[in-house]
Amino acid sequence: MRPRFLLPLLSCLWAATAGAVIIASGDGTGNTTAPADDPGFASVGTLYGATAVHLGGGWVLTANHVGVGNPIFAGSTYQLVAGSGVQLHNTDSSLADLRVFRVNPVPALPALQITPSPPPLAADLVLVGRGRNRGAATSWTDPSMIVYTGWLYGAGNTIRWGTNRVSANNLDILGTRAFETDFTKIGGTLHESQAATGDSGGAVFYKSGGVWRLAGTLFAIGPFSGQPVDTALFANVTYAAQLSDYAAEISDLVSQPVCSDSLDNDGDGKIDYPADPGCEDPGSMTENPACNDGIDNDGDGKIDFDGGPGGGVPDPQCTTAWRNKETPGCGIGFELVLLAPLLARLRRLRGAR
Repeated sequence: MRPRFLLPLLSCLWAATAGAVIIASGDGTGNTTAPADDPGFASVGTLYGATAVHLGGGWVLTANHVGVGNPIFAGSTYQLVAGSGVQLHNTDSSLADLRVFRVNPVPALPALQITPSPPPLAADLVLVGRGRNRGAATSWTDPSMIVYTGWLYGAGNTIRWGTNRVSANNLDILGTRAFETDFTKIGGTLHESQAATGDSGGAVFYKSGGVWRLAGTLFAIGPFSGQPVDTALFANVTYAAQLSDYAAEISDLVSQPVCSDSLDNDGDGKIDYPADPGCEDPGSMTENPACNDGIDNDGDGKIDFDGGPGGGVPDPQCTTAWRNKETPGCGIGFELVLLAPLLARLRRLRGAR
């Protein structure tokens, strides 16, 4: 029997923003570090009580109902770039339950690839979210006297990964193109999983041609009508936004240079080239390179091209504000000058032989 109604993963509803996915394997507490074949676990972080994914270049993706803010990736908080949030569109120009926004500084995480087409039926997936933990085992009998087993939601939220397979794709769910997975009791995957409160904005990865790609964004679940709240039961459904339908719009956004986007990406009160000294030209992808970020990146007690916001000592390595390295270059240059007398002496000694 299929779930009979849909719920966005919002805490104010039956199943809030999806959290750490509920996994059927073991005691439910596992999978809190990246799997051996890592699809991009570190790129999934927390946002408010839900989940967000760093796409690359400082762009973050989440469910629209989660909102925008200061996400946390690998324990570090990144600041929202004011005015950068954009809600994504369906092909008919209606708005989907997806939103991207920029953060500063750019997280040191690899850029994720988005699947160019929907993951096929029965395709193996990895789901990552920061939802509710698994609690005690439970069961529920529906009006037809069918018994469904599963778990209560437990206390706390954790970023966790699980597995599942595509059971349907090319769906229209709550105004968003989507695919779904079934929480299967018999014949399921090794770490069979179901989204829970707090997982909204979480990632669904699909491996094709030996490459992991981001295929979906968790945003809704399908429980049974009358199912007790705060439970995950076998035969429930998880819905993920089908990102291949939004890939073109996402690509246009994330490829836009920060030095010509009309935003103050680094929060210094200066916008774009030529007003922001950190912008080498309109096509630059950072407004706060190492020589204009207010940080002593090389630990020499000298900061940036101008001494930084505190009026410190300028770093002599910063010949321009938009240089993205405070340390001296290696190779031909300063080091070679120091070695020149020694090299000349060695040549003379060889000649004397």
